[in-house]
Amino acid sequence: MEHKKSLRVLGLTEESSLKDLTSIFRKLVKKYHPDLNQDKQEWSNRQMLYINDAYNSAYEFLSQPQIEIDVPTIEEEKKQRDYSVGNISFEEGTAQAMKYLHEGICLYYQYGLENIALRQEGTRRTRYRSSIRRIKKSFALLQPIAELHLSKQELDQLEIIVNFIRYFYKSIHIKSIRAEENSSYEMKAFRHYVCGSKLVDSVLKEVMFKEFMEPYKRGRLTENIKLAEAELNTVLIDYPQALCVRESEIKKGLLLSFLEMTDLNDMGLIELYD
Repeated sequence: MEHKKSLRVLGLTEESSLKDLTSIFRKLVKKYHPDLNQDKQEWSNRQMLYINDAYNSAYEFLSQPQIEIDVPTIEEEKKQRDYSVGNISFEEGTAQAMKYLHEGICLYYQYGLENIALRQEGTRRTRYRSSIRRIKKSFALLQPIAELHLSKQELDQLEIIVNFIRYFYKSIHIKSIRAEENSSYEMKAFRHYVCGSKLVDSVLKEVMFKEFMEPYKRGRLTENIKLAEAELNTVLIDYPQALCVRESEIKKGLLLSFLEMTDLNDMGLIELYD
């Protein structure tokens, strides 16, 4: 679909932001998703295909300036800053970083990239790389903020945000999708890891992007948080020599750091989700 038509279909303009695109897409999914239109399955499927086509075209257009940017590493960022220290406040800097972070996480879960096998498939491969760039960008934008004269509360807030970004970045680079050894020890440990890992992703989606979840999986947030931590703790405590220990540590760190991020969001200190 040509981008001008896709923008008209979605009620957007060429000046619209990716946040605007995400917002309208989420509303349309809630309206037209087949799971919510059981009596009009064929019609609903056609509508979703049309909406997805429009979204992909609009996204390609609206995200092009960001995609073309060569996002530097953290080390390179020290030499080539996007903005200078002193010209931006703590609130402005964290807001910019959170914008890129939200976009990166949205891309990751919208295209089901927690499913490692899908990351090498056509469009999803591009989305995966774009998600990584945005996460790296959000991290890089926080570097100059650390050089400002910050209060104790701001330093604590910055540490929580950086910690979450680091764990999410590590998590989306996990490559193992099955136990590397067939021993009973390894297989049992891996089953606990896989269960805990999926539950962590469910927690993030339940809080940030509920529309990306199947309806029957919603509404179990508190239970899923407890189960996710229990499954990952089982690996770390009962199977300390297992090959998936490192991955389990990353997923547990992601879960705990995300809960701290939701606290900041609830206090109005950051905007992690709508």
